Amino acid sequence: MTNKTFYDNPIGRLQINKKIVSELKAAIPFCFLSNDNIEKGEHSVEMQLPFISYIMADTECKIIPILIGSAPYDLQDSSNFFVISSDFCHWGSKFNFTPFQRSDISRGIRNLDTMEMKSIESSEVNKYIEYQEKNK
Repeated sequence: MTNKTFYDNPIGRLQINKKIVSELKAAIPFCFLSNDNIEKGEHSVEMQLPFISYIMADTECKIIPILIGSAPYDLQDSSNFFVISSDFCHWGSKFNFTPFQRSDISRGIRNLDTMEMKSIESSEVNKYIEYQEKNK
């Protein structure tokens, strides 16, 4: 979770909902990103900000950016709007993930990404969880 009060992006500024961040911090042992260097290395939140800014342009939208490696999949609260992002496939020994030969990397990653996108597009949480469990 971030210690920032806002994020700037090419479309504008998004405010962080510090009240909810404080409440979450008190209730759940989140790890807060303590400096910009750590946060700059992780781009999954940053990549979504222009889209959120564009879609929410006419509102007083505040965000609560949370980076999660894995989650209990009970996020089905219709009063909130969740943006869930994935970097998709991280292939290689650095990530301890080498399910196919080097000569098949491009095709293999494309196939994995396609399967993951289909699991997301299905809007069935269980399909996405199954994909994630199978391709850790």
